[in-house]
Amino acid sequence: TQSTWGLYIMLLRNKFLVNIIPPKMKLSVINLIISIASVGLQQTLSSRENSPKAFQDVSDHEAFLGKGGSKEFDSLTPTESRRRLGILAGKIDSNGDGFVDQVELELWIEKVNVDYVEKDAKQQFRTTNLNGDDKLSWDEYFNRTYGSIVDTETSSEEDDGSKGYKDMVDRDRQRWKLADVDEDDELMIKEFGYFLHPEGIHHMLQAVVMETLKDLDKDSDGKVSFKEYLGEIYPDDIQGGDEPEWLKGEAEYFKETRDFNGDGYLDIVELQAWILPEGYNRSKAEAEYLIHETDSNKDNKLDKEEILNHHDVFVGSQATEYGDALKRHDEF
Repeated sequence: TQSTWGLYIMLLRNKFLVNIIPPKMKLSVINLIISIASVGLQQTLSSRENSPKAFQDVSDHEAFLGKGGSKEFDSLTPTESRRRLGILAGKIDSNGDGFVDQVELELWIEKVNVDYVEKDAKQQFRTTNLNGDDKLSWDEYFNRTYGSIVDTETSSEEDDGSKGYKDMVDRDRQRWKLADVDEDDELMIKEFGYFLHPEGIHHMLQAVVMETLKDLDKDSDGKVSFKEYLGEIYPDDIQGGDEPEWLKGEAEYFKETRDFNGDGYLDIVELQAWILPEGYNRSKAEAEYLIHETDSNKDNKLDKEEILNHHDVFVGSQATEYGDALKRHDEF
């Protein structure tokens, strides 16, 4: 069984997969993987076309419906899901011309992402902020998230369980300091949003890169070897015999594209270029993909019929908020 980090490596390997995370995990781990997965997706049309269809369905199904809502969508009848999607298409068509173009899709998806981060920050702030004031202290967050699970001062380095939790606390603490813009060791809701979702926040990028390095760098030498790059998606215990074709391609890609200086490792700069590619726009990439997959007459815009004819693609994309947009009954 693959670990959560193994799943994350799988996400990056397929370039576009997001938010495949086992349930009931610690808050800090969930936040880390969601944030890294969402910023490390160098999504290209060719990579999506060549990726397993099962994973494409997962990605698209969640991206358009909204986080947490795909299960409810699955319970809707095909007629009801299409009806709701048609209403939503009208909202995305901001200029009311009867078509949805790439810019409208991109702006809508960006709005969905911003709204989700704000909503999630408010919800978690409310449940974590024990005294009900307008700021969240580190002690409140720590007690609500970890409780008495770990004592970071007295945990033995020889206790793997305690050390694992201590590492999680240390990671959260470093991210907390970066999110604390006014440096008062307390987070307002906006700062808490930075903490939970550092992707795309310039002053938080250091946290994303260092956390990724910490997880991949198994021998703690400050860099990532090809073996570490592969992570648990291809562990030692399943190796042997002929190498799978995808592994040969990945080795070539690592050598020619990821490892700029050709030393056989990814350093901090190369790692950042991998997970936080300069100029990458997730909303634009998703919009381009949706147009490419559903624009039947190739006029670079979508009418309602094209959207409904490809509703299986749209309900799996960011534009329906991973299900939330189609399950809010008051909107339909």
